[in-house]
Amino acid sequence: MINIFLKHKAAFLNAVIMAFIIFAPVIFFPFVIKDAYRGINIGNFEVDEFQYMAKGREILEGHKLGNIVLREGKDWHNIQQTYIEYLFMAPVKILGLNNANVPIVFYTFGFMGTLLLILLIYLFVWQISSDTLLSLAAALFAVGGYTLVTWYYPNLSGLNNSDINIYSRPSVPLYASLFLFLCLNLLIKSTQSEKFSYVVWSGVSLGALFYTYFYGWTFAYAILGALFCVYLLKKDFKSAKKVFFVGVIGLLSGSYVLFSLFEITHSEIGKRILLFTESHGRYFSFSKIAFIALAASLIYWFRNRKNLAWPILLAISSASWIVLNQQIITNQSLQPGHYFWYFVIPMSALILIYICWSLIPLGIYRIIFSLFLIFTAYTNTIYEQWRGMKITTPFKEYAQAYRPIIDYLNNNLQGGVVLASDRLYRTMILVYTPYDLFWNESAPVFNTPPERFKEALFVYFYLNKESRNDFSDYVEWLMNKQSLTEYEYPYQSIYSMVEIYESGLSADEYHRRTLEHDASISELRSKILPRLASEYEALLKQPGGVEKILKNAGVNYILWDKNRNPEWSLSGLGGVTVVVAEDPIYLYKIEY
Repeated sequence: MINIFLKHKAAFLNAVIMAFIIFAPVIFFPFVIKDAYRGINIGNFEVDEFQYMAKGREILEGHKLGNIVLREGKDWHNIQQTYIEYLFMAPVKILGLNNANVPIVFYTFGFMGTLLLILLIYLFVWQISSDTLLSLAAALFAVGGYTLVTWYYPNLSGLNNSDINIYSRPSVPLYASLFLFLCLNLLIKSTQSEKFSYVVWSGVSLGALFYTYFYGWTFAYAILGALFCVYLLKKDFKSAKKVFFVGVIGLLSGSYVLFSLFEITHSEIGKRILLFTESHGRYFSFSKIAFIALAASLIYWFRNRKNLAWPILLAISSASWIVLNQQIITNQSLQPGHYFWYFVIPMSALILIYICWSLIPLGIYRIIFSLFLIFTAYTNTIYEQWRGMKITTPFKEYAQAYRPIIDYLNNNLQGGVVLASDRLYRTMILVYTPYDLFWNESAPVFNTPPERFKEALFVYFYLNKESRNDFSDYVEWLMNKQSLTEYEYPYQSIYSMVEIYESGLSADEYHRRTLEHDASISELRSKILPRLASEYEALLKQPGGVEKILKNAGVNYILWDKNRNPEWSLSGLGGVTVVVAEDPIYLYKIEY
């Protein structure tokens, strides 16, 4: 063990340094805002990050993950079938640390996961190249320089395109990539060894991917399928058999997830959720970097047919095309960008790095190439983390104002539900307190009661003084407006969700028709809107009609950020008293 460490000490050292740089925005944030810091250190990836950590809070409280945002629907299937959060929270639950700071737990596992991922990528490249410097360069570039091989930037964080390194997001895609490279390393080892144990452990690690990330295990099977075909064409039936057994062991290990997915997708709840996540269409998806990687792999195979590396390189580059274009056969796709950003780009970068290195003459030029990649990876990561931190700091600093509200709710541990205004900051309630939300924009992709869609629509339109007494006209104006303000968008969003649910159209089809000004959307609205308006008017005529909705939903607090939601008005709601005032943020208790 000591000899291994000494031989690869540069990899261990650089993995620690790169992981530290990647998590620097979290580590240094308290020192940046100094006295303004009040213990809230999340938000680099906005709502996505909040919701990953909300899962940790749910696990800590002993809930299932059927619905992590609302009080209702918790005791159902884990919709996303990701269980890595259970791993994060296991030590906390074993030690009985019920008041543990969930973000700190997640960031700790994130740091360790990033370190391990770099080492596993290093090992993967080292197994096919036997060059430690290249392996280090490839690992650092794949984790720290992946954005440099794209021709345009994804808005991964939502904060003005801050482009903070995606591996600083503690759960996915980090741990999916980690288990993927663990599987690939063991797979390569199995094809080079007579020991069947490598096949078994490769299959087990593949099975672990099932419990980590849907896009991770499906991408892994695309690689296995392509590799199996490559070995058959190569007439290497021994290796093909090993790949087959890895796939079978993976299926057996991940069978619980497969059965759960079958139950989810064939249930009424699952079908409703798919309306908001699934898209249909047989179209061809082209990726420049995936094309270059595939072309390079074919050239490498043509020039190096006796080299043992080309089958895995060709399989990985082929897998990118399989996952990006499977909809041509299935007519279904599920947010394919997850494949592109998290797997296609970094894997294509690795392939191109290795093949470019192999084309360089032996000697000093290969060393210069590797050192240049290392320098570029560090420079890019430092710049992007610094730039991203500058962009996200105002957002995270503003979040500190919610500390008194969080403290008050934690001191009143009877639990309950909070009706909150701002769509971004309200999700913190799920992370830092035992309370649930009355509504959140992600509710449609969880086990949310069908009636909550309309209830949320009516309550939020009632609280908006601009729409309270003008439901139909406000909807018409809102849905036809081209450019929305930050506070107008949630109202359009929630109405669209109701229309999608009422119509039975998928969200993808609904938005496509809306953008094309399809007449069917106008016809749909002409049928749905009058009925909704009639129900809304009937609600207003009932004494305490809105309060009844809130009472049935278990709402006992209302959180209003007057700065971010100036359109609200609580006039008309009875039994409302201020319990925390942190201007411009107020927490109200509602008595029925």
